[in-house]
Amino acid sequence: MSSVVVSVIIPAYNAAAFLGAAIASLQAQTLSQWEAIIVDDASTDGTLELARRIAASDFRVRVLALDVNSGPSAARNAGFAVATGEWIALLDADDVYLPARLSEMIAAAERLEADILADNQWLRDPSLGAIVRSGLPRSGRAKRISLTEFYLKSLSASGFDLGTLKPIFRASLVAQSGVQYRPLRYGEDFVFFAELLALGARAWRIPQPYYVYTLTTSEVDGNRSESSRTLTNYDLLLIGSNSIMDRYAARLSTTEKVAIRIRAYFIEEYKSAVIFKDQRRNKQYRSMLATLLRHPLIFIMILRGIRWRLRAMLPDQRYVPT
Repeated sequence: MSSVVVSVIIPAYNAAAFLGAAIASLQAQTLSQWEAIIVDDASTDGTLELARRIAASDFRVRVLALDVNSGPSAARNAGFAVATGEWIALLDADDVYLPARLSEMIAAAERLEADILADNQWLRDPSLGAIVRSGLPRSGRAKRISLTEFYLKSLSASGFDLGTLKPIFRASLVAQSGVQYRPLRYGEDFVFFAELLALGARAWRIPQPYYVYTLTTSEVDGNRSESSRTLTNYDLLLIGSNSIMDRYAARLSTTEKVAIRIRAYFIEEYKSAVIFKDQRRNKQYRSMLATLLRHPLIFIMILRGIRWRLRAMLPDQRYVPT
């Protein structure tokens, strides 16, 4: 059996300003039998040099350097290829773990006999520099994640996008399934998780938040996070979402197929919301009204955005990051 319990894959592109905090959160873990695999995606800001300095001071840290910028999917696949742990975990370079994350999650996964286990998340607003809320309720029991639920709750309109979860996976599941990250630069985590669910993986989520996720866009002022390298692309999101239907139609139930179609509808509505914002920016008020009448879901999105911004003005004080 491998002495490494969990391999943590960290794609990094121009992450020199925040990679150190991500690694520090790993070094603070109550579980010490981890390895970190930092995959530098052809950074130009000193990320690779920083990663190598960290690796030189901690034998648990390894560094891979990609010659050409290839995106997070290629970086994660490169990390998977050399991982030696019994479990595989994901960590974005601008996020952090709470100290008990790995020990608590692996214990829960073993207890539940899970192939995949996801925790809740603390959401950090980039403009406030503070946690504003948790993604999901922090009470209750562990719950199974079905493919249907995953599709229906991986939508902003559902309140929290399950597609942003950062689960741990049994390394044997990934190896035996042959599933890899698809060559997408947006929505790639969702597709990877969904493909494993379509193949019958036992996935659970727990209500405790051990992952601090930096929001791509501030809920207070709408500004993008300086640390985010993600560019919203609803066309890619739709391709990835529908790819599960294309590959696994024979395995899917009628309910699962309906869930996939519902998510496709919502993605199309999000594309219309982008058009609406452009019209508002250009003061095309008649066009705005026409778009709103054709796509009334946009109105609900506006109300939800207002609610989030009001909530974000009162950061959750029950946890203060250190």
